[in-house]
Amino acid sequence: INKIEWGKYEDQQVNLWTISHSSSGYKVTITDLGAAIVRVVVPDRHGVASDVTITQDEPELLTKGGAYLGATVGRCAFRIRHGLFSIEGKQHKLNTGEHPLYSAHGGLIGFDKHIWEFIESSILGETAILKLAYTSKNGEEGYPGSLLVFVTYFIEMNKIAWEYTATTDQTTIVNLTNHSYWNLDGLEEKVIDKQQIQIEADKYAPLDDTLMPSGDISCVADSNLLLHSMSLFGDIFKSAGDVDHCFFLKEAKCVDYPSTPTPTPTSTPTSTSTSKGYIKNQKSLHACASVYSKKTGRYMTVRTSEPCVGLYTGNYLHFVETSNGGEHKCEDHGAFCLE
Repeated sequence: INKIEWGKYEDQQVNLWTISHSSSGYKVTITDLGAAIVRVVVPDRHGVASDVTITQDEPELLTKGGAYLGATVGRCAFRIRHGLFSIEGKQHKLNTGEHPLYSAHGGLIGFDKHIWEFIESSILGETAILKLAYTSKNGEEGYPGSLLVFVTYFIEMNKIAWEYTATTDQTTIVNLTNHSYWNLDGLEEKVIDKQQIQIEADKYAPLDDTLMPSGDISCVADSNLLLHSMSLFGDIFKSAGDVDHCFFLKEAKCVDYPSTPTPTPTSTPTSTSTSKGYIKNQKSLHACASVYSKKTGRYMTVRTSEPCVGLYTGNYLHFVETSNGGEHKCEDHGAFCLE
């Protein structure tokens, strides 16, 4: 695990940690700015390694354009209508910024725009481990309670895993995700139309004309989003248009589990409780999605402990303009996210 100083973000030092496999060219780079995955370089079927994620080469650029490139998104991923929700009879109003119809991905200054605290790094067998933490203060972006969040990355050859844990001193809501943009063809291919995706879901959440979930839960079999078998993104775009939907996974099962206290940085909440959720260990991981590039032979399998996955097809990537050191011109449908 190699650590270097990357640059400055709002006059604060930003660092990079890189895990690499010299003979294959495989490389994963993570930053403490937004606890983001900055770069993933993967060999193709011929052993030629290249970028498969959209990123930036400077910290200040990483958070511009509203794309959440590779970031840990929170407190709550996706969108909350009008930035309003109620807990225990009390209504809370979130920061909606320029979008009065909703609060998106944690608010105006979400977890992606904060520098996380380095906790530890280690090598265990063939696995590199990096752990980062962030404390979201009570009232930050309108959310109740102080929230201590940890993300732990586990990097192996051609495998990336991450685990989120959070504790709070008040009843609150939290829904964390990673927002990496993937293009398995490599970034020389401007769009993902020729890649194929499969999602293990029978139901999904339709959107209204404001791009908010309508409140309905519909069967994928009655829509243009039936993705039980490998489907070309290009065909999906022709039949369903842009995709930014939540899919309910077939194998998810809800249980009660006790949250686990974790050593904390200074001035952080320490209370824990038992809550309803989804088992947080590898045995509970279930099928989520698969993506294949016929061009490169790269095949991605995604598994999760969560009940849903959001598929976003980079519908507004043109706002990012250029990425990867200015060498890549970003276009809509230039990458996909599985959130």
